[in-house]
Amino acid sequence: MLKHFLGGAEPKPPDFVAKLHTELQSSSTELSKEINESMAGLSDVELSDFFFRIVIADCSLRINELEAAVASRLKSVPQSSAQTSVSDLKAGG
Repeated sequence: MLKHFLGGAEPKPPDFVAKLHTELQSSSTELSKEINESMAGLSDVELSDFFFRIVIADCSLRINELEAAVASRLKSVPQSSAQTSVSDLKAGG
């Protein structure tokens, strides 16, 4: 079900909201119970509107972006220490 919330995902199937709501109602976690209580007063249109506005943005870094991300946080560290830290990260240490 979560794949339908990703940015650029295929259109949601017509029964998406009903299936998602049923799945949420069958969950026994405390968070799901709180969400169900909050949504109890929503009409079908409001519930549909709510679910169709959710988008999960994949913001995780790619492997080729890691070195630049680490380097940007090490600017106040002397260059020799920064290189050692980056090398340690690459080596898994």
